[in-house]
Amino acid sequence: MDFKENKHPFVTQWLGSLRTRVVQLLGLTVLFLAVFLLIGCGSDATDGGTTGQVTIGLTDNDGDFITYTVDVTSITLTKANGTVVNTLPLSTRVDFAQYTEMTEFLTAATIPSGAYVEATMVVDYANADIQVEVNNNAVPAQLVDENGVSVTTLEISVHLANARKLVIAPGIPAHMTLDFDLEASH
Repeated sequence: MDFKENKHPFVTQWLGSLRTRVVQLLGLTVLFLAVFLLIGCGSDATDGGTTGQVTIGLTDNDGDFITYTVDVTSITLTKANGTVVNTLPLSTRVDFAQYTEMTEFLTAATIPSGAYVEATMVVDYANADIQVEVNNNAVPAQLVDENGVSVTTLEISVHLANARKLVIAPGIPAHMTLDFDLEASH
């Protein structure tokens, strides 16, 4: 029996409704697949490839510094192939002495996926406020090099070798904490 020739209006209406629903369901399925594929790719038109998220925090060990306020002018990450990515869009004033019992969130960035093997931070001491506790008194301090010359900027690099590489992948947030020990380094 051919359904097109069926004289029952209910069957004809039901078949027409079923065809419409099947076409709508197929259309929605194609739409959802396209959306999921686009989300899964993590494509970013600005770099032509995949990207991921990284957050960077700062912490310090306890020491004799009352304040160690400096300007962090950049934090860059470097891939094994030499590609350098800036993660800090603006210079940020930081008091490292305040981060002895906690990690302070500094920046979040969307960067190209890959394995990063080096982190570099540039610190500007031009307007630094560094004070050390001496005999229960705050004494101003200044960072100087081995010749006694005031340091105006300092570039600090950390190599992230082997298992310590920072891996950035789409959909998997990464976190890196830069842990300082001012007392040991000064």
